[in-house]
Amino acid sequence: FGGGRRLVETYIMDYNGKLKGQRLTIELVYKLRDEKRFINVDELKAQMKKDVNEARKILETRAKKQGEHIKS
Repeated sequence: FGGGRRLVETYIMDYNGKLKGQRLTIELVYKLRDEKRFINVDELKAQMKKDVNEARKILETRAKKQGEHIKS
């Protein structure tokens, strides 16, 4: 990747706090889709809603397999 730093843009569901400057650990569970450019903010918001819905389904299925419960 050209020797530069790798960055991951992460959307944290159901969290409204401040995390700037904090170090986080994330677990990559499933790739929802490839990177995409959006024509406008409304298109981005619609895609984010679809992504969140799909992510919840994936995480719920994974949690059930592991005997856990996730917040929905």
